[in-house]
Amino acid sequence: MYPVAVDMPLSSSVDASPLYAPTIKGSTLSNGASIVARHSRADNVSLKFVLSCGSRAELFPEKGAAHLLAHSAFAGTQKESGLRLMRSLENHGCTVGASANREQIVFSVNTPAEFVDFAMEKVTEAVFSPPQFSHAIEERKSVAALDYDTLKSCPQTALTELLHEAAYGDGTPMGSSLFASDLKKLEVGDVMEYRLRNFKTNHLTILASGLALDSVELSAKKFLDPAEAFPVANIPSGFMGG
Repeated sequence: MYPVAVDMPLSSSVDASPLYAPTIKGSTLSNGASIVARHSRADNVSLKFVLSCGSRAELFPEKGAAHLLAHSAFAGTQKESGLRLMRSLENHGCTVGASANREQIVFSVNTPAEFVDFAMEKVTEAVFSPPQFSHAIEERKSVAALDYDTLKSCPQTALTELLHEAAYGDGTPMGSSLFASDLKKLEVGDVMEYRLRNFKTNHLTILASGLALDSVELSAKKFLDPAEAFPVANIPSGFMGG
């Protein structure tokens, strides 16, 4: 015999709502840093440190700085080398990453919930404390160069560059390329000038997933210097395309 399907009406007492609804809240610290937190029940917490600068904030000699800094995100700080920084993060179960585009540079970390303060401290230090030695950034050029090879070989990447140029105009902050015209000629001194000018707390938004807003605020206040706030530069770049 074949099993017989029987319609079983749902009881009116069944609650179809989720067991736990995540909440999203935001705030701004006194130093200008913004925080957006999505609170949910999770064993791991995701933190993203978003700096609102990107390649649009580069001066002409700095072209390519944002992209190179993303590849140098965890290359070291004033306190420790990149190797020690990465080992300490890995030993606490943290995984990190970084990326850059025309509008943002993003440092990210996924961490076990019990090590949120540790991850906040280390990534905050990576953002606001540059490597002690310039060769730590110079050495990352070989890794960054792989993206330049992709630009030459990937039609989608090349098309994105051309679309920005057509839409905003060649030479404008949003129309200029994310990449340096010659990566080998990009001076670390110019990269550091860009970093010093743009890596400020009021350019920063911390996005947290898996943690309540008050917990993120408490952790961030421990490691973000209130004196880091500076006026945010207005970078106009009007759309020109049709």
